[in-house]
Amino acid sequence: MKLVNLRQGGFIERNCSGKILKNPYISKIVSEADVIINLPKFKTHSLTVFTGGIKNMYGIIPSGQRRSFHGRYLRSEDFCQMLGDIYALAKPHLTIIDGIMAMEGEGPGSGKTRNLGLVLAGRDTVALDAVCAGIIGLKSGDVLTTRYAGERGLGISDLSRIDIAGEIFEDLAVNDFKLPVTFTRTAMNRAPHGPVKYILEQISPRPRVKKKNCTACGKCVKACPTGAAAMAGKNAAIDAKLCIRCMCCHEVCRFNAIYPGRPFFAP
Repeated sequence: MKLVNLRQGGFIERNCSGKILKNPYISKIVSEADVIINLPKFKTHSLTVFTGGIKNMYGIIPSGQRRSFHGRYLRSEDFCQMLGDIYALAKPHLTIIDGIMAMEGEGPGSGKTRNLGLVLAGRDTVALDAVCAGIIGLKSGDVLTTRYAGERGLGISDLSRIDIAGEIFEDLAVNDFKLPVTFTRTAMNRAPHGPVKYILEQISPRPRVKKKNCTACGKCVKACPTGAAAMAGKNAAIDAKLCIRCMCCHEVCRFNAIYPGRPFFAP
């Protein structure tokens, strides 16, 4: 056994006939593997609310394509369907979710660690993600990656149909788990067009720069798909007119210098 970066094996084009993707490139190493073991962390995410086993498979496509998809699929619904397309190309044989030290709040870039003391494992990644979401109080449909994967028959997303061994599910509930402020995206996506949709759009979180934390590393500039992130002197700056709120800048910042912030008038 040896540890390798997936980039070393190159990527091959695959026909997936997915909901969003048709011919994405995936890791050749993954494509040729006899067994795939998926090892995600239990954490929140500014775009998908929660990220577990399904989103972890996003790592099997080229990094440039990942950045491109962030800018191309702006609606959470499209982005999460796209994640389902990738997951369907390489369904893991076993998924083990590390929730010993989980992340809550503004994950994955500015979240806080939370000691849950959990390790969850199973052959059905969709079911595992559904269980994780249920533990932190999310309802069916709140995590679109799980919901869509269930609807597509990629696994079981209905908690009532999932057999949980080893622990009593009710004993695992975490009632005060902090979700990202971008959880309002779920409501915004389901809201009807018109005034309600407009209001939710206005209060939707946007990336903000905490200047005292910025090291001018430029990672946000490279990650931004629209050019909204730029260097202004010794700090990063976000152009609100160009920003599509994909939160790529927040995701790549390792200094907590960029965070999802609500407008001052939002609740």
